[in-house]
Amino acid sequence: MPRPRKPWFRKATDWWMVEVDGRQVKLAQGRGHKAEAERQYHRLMAEIAANPPVDGGDPTVAAIVDAYLGFAERRDSPRTFYERKLYLQQFVDAHGFRRVKDCLPFHLTSWLDAHPEWKSDWTRATAQKIVQRPFNWAVAEGLIPSSPFAKVTQATGERRRPSPGSPWRRGCSGSGPPARPS
Repeated sequence: MPRPRKPWFRKATDWWMVEVDGRQVKLAQGRGHKAEAERQYHRLMAEIAANPPVDGGDPTVAAIVDAYLGFAERRDSPRTFYERKLYLQQFVDAHGFRRVKDCLPFHLTSWLDAHPEWKSDWTRATAQKIVQRPFNWAVAEGLIPSSPFAKVTQATGERRRPSPGSPWRRGCSGSGPPARPS
Protein backbone atom coordinates (compact mmCIF):
# COMPACT_ATOMS: atom_id res chain seq x y z
CA MET A 1 0.00 0.00 0.00
CA PRO A 2 1.48 3.39 -0.95
CA ARG A 3 2.29 5.98 1.63
CA PRO A 4 -0.38 8.60 2.23
CA ARG A 5 0.45 11.93 0.65
CA LYS A 6 1.89 13.65 3.68
CA PRO A 7 5.45 14.43 4.80
CA TRP A 8 7.40 11.59 6.36
CA PHE A 9 10.92 11.43 7.76
CA ARG A 10 13.58 9.20 6.18
CA LYS A 11 16.24 8.36 8.79
CA ALA A 12 18.80 7.09 6.25
CA THR A 13 19.10 10.47 4.52
CA ASP A 14 17.95 12.75 7.35
CA TRP A 15 15.32 14.37 5.09
CA TRP A 16 11.60 15.02 5.33
CA MET A 17 10.06 13.58 2.15
CA VAL A 18 6.78 13.30 0.30
CA GLU A 19 5.87 11.08 -2.63
CA VAL A 20 4.20 12.80 -5.59
CA ASP A 21 3.27 10.92 -8.76
CA GLY A 22 5.63 8.08 -7.97
CA ARG A 23 8.68 10.20 -7.21
CA GLN A 24 10.05 11.20 -3.83
CA VAL A 25 10.54 14.90 -3.19
CA LYS A 26 12.82 16.28 -0.48
CA LEU A 27 11.15 18.92 1.69
CA ALA A 28 13.53 19.81 4.56
CA GLN A 29 16.68 18.36 6.06
CA GLY A 30 16.87 17.37 9.71
CA ARG A 31 14.37 15.83 12.07
CA GLY A 32 13.92 19.16 13.89
CA HIS A 33 12.68 20.91 10.73
CA LYS A 34 9.22 19.38 10.61
CA ALA A 35 7.53 22.81 10.49
CA GLU A 36 9.63 23.80 7.45
CA ALA A 37 8.79 20.46 5.82
CA GLU A 38 5.08 21.14 6.38
CA ARG A 39 5.42 24.60 4.78
CA GLN A 40 7.25 23.15 1.77
CA TYR A 41 4.64 20.41 1.50
CA HIS A 42 1.77 22.90 1.39
CA ARG A 43 3.63 25.05 -1.16
CA LEU A 44 4.20 21.98 -3.33
CA MET A 45 0.56 20.89 -3.09
CA ALA A 46 -0.62 24.40 -4.03
CA GLU A 47 1.72 24.37 -7.03
CA ILE A 48 0.40 20.97 -8.13
CA ALA A 49 -3.20 22.15 -7.76
CA ALA A 50 -2.47 25.31 -9.77
CA ASN A 51 -0.77 23.38 -12.60
CA PRO A 52 -2.84 20.37 -13.58
CA PRO A 53 -1.38 17.94 -16.13
CA VAL A 54 -1.51 19.12 -19.71
CA ASP A 55 -3.71 16.22 -20.79
CA GLY A 56 -6.13 16.68 -17.88
CA GLY A 57 -8.65 18.70 -19.89
CA ASP A 58 -8.16 22.11 -18.26
CA PRO A 59 -4.47 23.01 -18.65
CA THR A 60 -2.80 26.25 -17.67
CA VAL A 61 -0.63 28.36 -19.95
CA ALA A 62 2.43 27.12 -18.05
CA ALA A 63 1.45 23.47 -18.58
CA ILE A 64 1.03 23.95 -22.35
CA VAL A 65 4.31 25.83 -22.66
CA ASP A 66 6.18 23.22 -20.58
CA ALA A 67 4.80 20.39 -22.72
CA TYR A 68 5.70 22.26 -25.91
CA LEU A 69 9.24 22.96 -24.69
CA GLY A 70 9.72 19.26 -24.04
CA PHE A 71 8.63 18.61 -27.64
CA ALA A 72 10.68 21.46 -29.14
CA GLU A 73 13.89 20.61 -27.28
CA ARG A 74 14.13 17.35 -29.22
CA ARG A 75 13.38 18.96 -32.60
CA ASP A 76 14.82 22.49 -32.65
CA SER A 77 18.46 23.47 -32.82
CA PRO A 78 19.95 24.45 -29.44
CA ARG A 79 20.12 28.14 -30.44
CA THR A 80 16.51 28.23 -31.67
CA PHE A 81 15.30 26.43 -28.57
CA TYR A 82 17.22 28.83 -26.31
CA GLU A 83 15.77 31.94 -27.96
CA ARG A 84 12.20 30.63 -27.98
CA LYS A 85 12.49 29.59 -24.35
CA LEU A 86 13.51 33.15 -23.37
CA TYR A 87 10.36 34.66 -24.88
CA LEU A 88 8.11 31.88 -23.58
CA GLN A 89 9.51 32.18 -20.06
CA GLN A 90 8.64 35.88 -20.02
CA PHE A 91 5.11 35.11 -21.20
CA VAL A 92 4.69 32.35 -18.59
CA ASP A 93 5.95 34.68 -15.86
CA ALA A 94 3.13 37.06 -16.78
CA HIS A 95 0.30 34.63 -17.66
CA GLY A 96 1.36 31.10 -16.71
CA PHE A 97 -1.23 30.83 -13.94
CA ARG A 98 -4.17 31.34 -16.32
CA ARG A 99 -6.25 28.46 -17.58
CA VAL A 100 -6.06 28.28 -21.37
CA LYS A 101 -9.86 28.44 -21.59
CA ASP A 102 -9.76 31.81 -19.77
CA CYS A 103 -7.11 33.37 -22.04
CA LEU A 104 -8.06 36.14 -24.42
CA PRO A 105 -6.18 37.65 -27.37
CA PHE A 106 -5.92 40.74 -25.15
CA HIS A 107 -3.50 38.89 -22.85
CA LEU A 108 -0.99 38.42 -25.65
CA THR A 109 -1.34 41.94 -27.07
CA SER A 110 -1.07 43.53 -23.63
CA TRP A 111 2.03 41.42 -22.93
CA LEU A 112 3.58 42.62 -26.19
CA ASP A 113 2.69 46.22 -25.31
CA ALA A 114 4.29 45.80 -21.87
CA HIS A 115 7.69 45.49 -23.58
CA PRO A 116 8.57 48.96 -24.90
CA GLU A 117 12.16 47.80 -25.41
CA TRP A 118 10.88 45.83 -28.41
CA LYS A 119 10.74 48.83 -30.73
CA SER A 120 10.99 46.97 -34.02
CA ASP A 121 7.82 45.53 -35.52
CA TRP A 122 9.94 42.57 -36.55
CA THR A 123 10.85 41.83 -32.92
CA ARG A 124 7.24 42.17 -31.79
CA ALA A 125 6.06 39.89 -34.62
CA THR A 126 8.71 37.32 -33.71
CA ALA A 127 7.68 37.36 -30.03
CA GLN A 128 4.01 36.99 -30.99
CA LYS A 129 4.70 34.03 -33.30
CA ILE A 130 6.85 32.32 -30.67
CA VAL A 131 4.06 32.61 -28.08
CA GLN A 132 1.42 31.38 -30.56
CA ARG A 133 3.48 28.32 -31.50
CA PRO A 134 2.88 26.23 -28.30
CA PHE A 135 -0.87 26.78 -28.51
CA ASN A 136 -1.01 25.85 -32.19
CA TRP A 137 1.00 22.73 -31.34
CA ALA A 138 -1.42 21.90 -28.50
CA VAL A 139 -4.38 22.19 -30.90
CA ALA A 140 -2.65 19.85 -33.36
CA GLU A 141 -1.93 17.38 -30.52
CA GLY A 142 -5.56 17.48 -29.36
CA LEU A 143 -4.73 18.97 -25.96
CA ILE A 144 -6.94 22.06 -26.40
CA PRO A 145 -9.85 22.65 -28.80
CA SER A 146 -8.57 25.96 -30.17
CA SER A 147 -5.81 28.47 -29.65
CA PRO A 148 -6.86 31.56 -27.68
CA PHE A 149 -4.26 33.61 -29.56
CA ALA A 150 -4.94 32.43 -33.13
CA LYS A 151 -6.48 35.73 -34.25
CA VAL A 152 -3.76 37.99 -32.85
CA THR A 153 -1.87 39.76 -35.61
CA GLN A 154 1.18 41.97 -35.56
CA ALA A 155 2.41 44.16 -38.37
CA THR A 156 5.75 43.13 -39.75
CA GLY A 157 8.35 45.81 -40.20
CA GLU A 158 9.16 47.71 -43.34
CA ARG A 159 11.06 45.89 -46.02
CA ARG A 160 14.78 46.37 -46.10
CA ARG A 161 16.37 48.36 -48.87
CA PRO A 162 16.97 46.38 -52.03
CA SER A 163 20.17 44.43 -52.33
CA PRO A 164 22.83 46.39 -54.14
CA GLY A 165 23.24 45.51 -57.79
CA SER A 166 26.28 44.35 -59.63
CA PRO A 167 27.69 47.83 -60.46
CA TRP A 168 27.99 48.52 -56.74
CA ARG A 169 29.70 45.19 -56.16
CA ARG A 170 32.20 45.84 -58.94
CA GLY A 171 32.97 49.26 -57.49
CA CYS A 172 33.63 47.79 -54.03
CA SER A 173 35.63 44.79 -55.08
CA GLY A 174 38.36 46.63 -56.93
CA SER A 175 38.93 47.87 -60.46
CA GLY A 176 38.10 44.69 -62.27
CA PRO A 177 38.74 41.01 -62.36
CA PRO A 178 41.66 39.69 -60.34
CA ALA A 179 45.02 39.82 -62.09
CA ARG A 180 46.40 36.57 -63.40
CA PRO A 181 49.77 35.53 -62.15
CA SER A 182 52.39 35.68 -64.88
